[in-house]
Amino acid sequence: MEEPLPYNNYTPPWYEDAHNWVMIGVGIFVVLLVILGAVFGVRWRANQRLTALERAGQQQATTERVNGELALCENASDPEACRQNLVSGTIVASGTLEACLVLPAGEQFPCVRDIAIQKQDPDVCRSLEGSERMVCESYVFLTQAKEAKDYARCGRVEEENLRASCESELLRYVVEQGSCRSYGVAEAVCMDAAFLAQALEMGDVALCDRLSSAGQTETCRKDVLARDADGDGLSLKNEQILGTRPDVVDTDGDGLSDGEERQRNTNPTNPDTDGDGYGDGEEVKGGYNPNGPGRL
Repeated sequence: MEEPLPYNNYTPPWYEDAHNWVMIGVGIFVVLLVILGAVFGVRWRANQRLTALERAGQQQATTERVNGELALCENASDPEACRQNLVSGTIVASGTLEACLVLPAGEQFPCVRDIAIQKQDPDVCRSLEGSERMVCESYVFLTQAKEAKDYARCGRVEEENLRASCESELLRYVVEQGSCRSYGVAEAVCMDAAFLAQALEMGDVALCDRLSSAGQTETCRKDVLARDADGDGLSLKNEQILGTRPDVVDTDGDGLSDGEERQRNTNPTNPDTDGDGYGDGEEVKGGYNPNGPGRL
């Protein structure tokens, strides 16, 4: 009679091993993931193709409509104004860059620029060349900097005048926030901006002398003298020449603003220019000549 095999030599069948079932489950899960990924990938590519076809169709329709409207503009009383309205009302609103390129060469730049600004995408400007591309990109960066209130982004604006505009506007904002350091702006630059703002607000040319460079001082003086603080139609320089108050609309209180008195050639510091006993404003209101006898 044979002796039974020792128990420790027993090998259980595979289905009794829990580890095998775990591995089978993992395998099935991986296969399902692969299948689902393939299905979604196919559907995504199909949707992308469909979207591209729809976009191409829309672009083609817009281009054909633009071509038709351009032909109509040729017979308009003002062809240039007609094309400008077409750009702002149809092309830019649709955001279709290709439609810009059917415009006459000299009118493509503003169209492309406006679409680039609308999309906030400097790559749109690549359809332009040379300085036009640079200016187009500068407009996009300028818009981005202003919207983000980010002074540092002004450095990306390559066009000189646009960069100066960007830096000037955002520097005022930085100074108002009192946070030059957090915006990475040098303290000296902020101090100059603060002095300039103070000079313009107070209409005080002497404050311009506190700026750090002769060029800034000269620009400050011109800006201050050109400013009309009281809104009477006269710059500070003209107020000084006429002897009127830069903070009062009607210096002599006769009912005519200082600017209107200058236009009528009356004396803005004398309420009765012709000395007839009637105020300048009263005479003008009644239809009489404030500079002498007779009616206006």
